[in-house]
Amino acid sequence: MHDEFGQTLNAIESSLSVVHGAQAGDNERLRDAVNLVREA
Repeated sequence: MHDEFGQTLNAIESSLSVVHGAQAGDNERLRDAVNLVREA
């Protein structure tokens, strides 16, 4: 179960990073979400 959770967090982090990189302006909520996933 732990491996599946880690894989899910990695997938979320990757998706959020792509979205964050595509944003034209500063989006603090996306940056916070990426950081929370990394911390988890």
